[in-house]
Amino acid sequence: MSDKSYDSLPHKQAADSSSDKHDEQSARERLSKRLTYVLRYGARKEGLQVDDSGFVDFRELMTLPLLSQYSEAEVINEIQNSSSHRGSNRFTLHKNNEKVLVRAAYGRNMEKNPYHDGCKVLTLFERSMQTILDNLQDYDFQDLPDEYLITSMLRRLARTKKLNNKKLKVLLVPAVEHLDLENVFLTPNILKIIYHQCQQLKSLSLRNCSYIITDNVLTQLCKELPNLDFLNLTGCNHITDKSIKMLAKSLPKLTVLGLSSNKGISETGVIYLLETAPALKHLDVYCLETTPEGRQRIRELRTQHKIVVILSGLEEQDKDGNSVHIQPVYPRGMAM
Repeated sequence: MSDKSYDSLPHKQAADSSSDKHDEQSARERLSKRLTYVLRYGARKEGLQVDDSGFVDFRELMTLPLLSQYSEAEVINEIQNSSSHRGSNRFTLHKNNEKVLVRAAYGRNMEKNPYHDGCKVLTLFERSMQTILDNLQDYDFQDLPDEYLITSMLRRLARTKKLNNKKLKVLLVPAVEHLDLENVFLTPNILKIIYHQCQQLKSLSLRNCSYIITDNVLTQLCKELPNLDFLNLTGCNHITDKSIKMLAKSLPKLTVLGLSSNKGISETGVIYLLETAPALKHLDVYCLETTPEGRQRIRELRTQHKIVVILSGLEEQDKDGNSVHIQPVYPRGMAM
């Protein structure tokens, strides 16, 4: 080994050490953000029991998929040592007999309901949300880790028909994992923002966005968003079997797909999808035109791969031979 190689070795070791420290710091930041979400807002939404004081059983907390990559020791350490920029503890740990209970030290469960039935006085949460939505251009949400608040804003704006491109540019941030753009007027620039800013996106509804969703646009979108497991393309009439073949290759995690009312999709494309999509569990092609042979092949693939297929005249049957409709569990606010 040359002298130059010997000289470069310590630098390489230092670089590796620096990289390891950065990865460790990033993992800890992700853990802190996930704990903050669960213990402030998401405990009940994730199915956990929360007592009157906001405490959650630590054992139950550790069953969440969000925390599956962390050990109990790592989570306990983060709960005991995580602090805000002001030095305040973010979380509280309390031992009650044999139970270990944890909660967020502040900002728990923003109460949305009035303090008594029929009250027309806005809560602090409602007033704050209204003020923020009226002045979105004054805020920067890029580093906000709380997807719940962001998606709440998106839903409110969509419900009141106020979700436009200008507001989408503000709210499309890295924390967003579930996005419903049904009937929202989109531009190519907004689609670029989606796949550049929301790279962790898991659920996307583009229902009735046929004016902009074509084979080429969808190919680019899915290429940049490989983590999608829910995709609703109902009513996107400009996509063809070309898109179907692309979906099977580009989205290995796709489990739920909506393709109803898509005139450009054929039974050949659907059969290809059923044969090749590795994770697919639910497919809605209700209005698909089929031949008797194609319908029979779809039945065979449905049974073989245990996929729920929603197709007119093609129903699941119970053990007595009666027709039943099986409904999948959709992400919140993302039903077909």
